Amino acid sequence: MEYYIGIDSGGTKTEFILADAEGSVISRAVDSGCNPLDIGADPAREIILRNVRQLDAAAPGPICSIYAGIAGANHVDMHLETLLAQELGGAAVRVEDDRRIVVSSTLGHADGCGMICGTGSSLSIIIGSEPIRQVGGLGYLIDTGGSGYELGQAGLKEACRYLDGRGEYTVLADLITKALGKKPWDSLANIYAGGRSYIASFAHTGFEGMEILHSP
Repeated sequence: MEYYIGIDSGGTKTEFILADAEGSVISRAVDSGCNPLDIGADPAREIILRNVRQLDAAAPGPICSIYAGIAGANHVDMHLETLLAQELGGAAVRVEDDRRIVVSSTLGHADGCGMICGTGSSLSIIIGSEPIRQVGGLGYLIDTGGSGYELGQAGLKEACRYLDGRGEYTVLADLITKALGKKPWDSLANIYAGGRSYIASFAHTGFEGMEILHSP
C-alpha cells in the first residue's frame, strides 16, 4: 500500500498527517507554527523535517508523496521540496503557501474565494485557470485584519485601559484576567515571551464577551 504525508502550517501551529491510500489516518503530529516570516527559514525547516522523520518512521511502508501548505512559503524560499525528496528517498513532494489548501478543500476546481482567519488573515480568490489571487496575508507587521492576533491584542488593550483607569468598564477585563490567571501587567513577561501566537490565543475572549453582552 502507498502512504502519504500532508502538512498544514500557519502562524500558531503545524499539523502533520500520515495516511494510507484509502484515506485512513495512521499517525498525526502537532507542532508550533512554521511561517518563515515569523520564525525564519532555518527554524521552520527544522520543525518540518523533525516531524516528517517521525511520521516516516511510523509508516508501515515507504512514503510515496508529501504535500505541504505553509503560510509565508510564497515569500521565503525554504528549499523544502529538495530536502524532503532527499529525506524520503525520492518521494513526490509539493510545497506551496496555504492558499491552495483553503480553496481546494472547500471549492475543488470551482470558482470562488476562501478566507483564512487564524493567527493571521488572508483572502484567496480562484477564477478559472488564473493563478490564485491573494488579498491580504502580508504578515502581522502589515496586515492582520480580522486575525486572531488582532482580536487578542484588541482585547488585551481594552482590558488594560479599564484596569488602569483610562477606559470604561468592559467585560473583557474579567475574561482576560481569568484567561491569564492574574492581571495583565503581572503577566507581561509571559505575553511578550509568547508573542503573536500567545496573544492570538486570547481572541476567544472577544466572542465570549459578545455572548455575555447579548445573553438574556
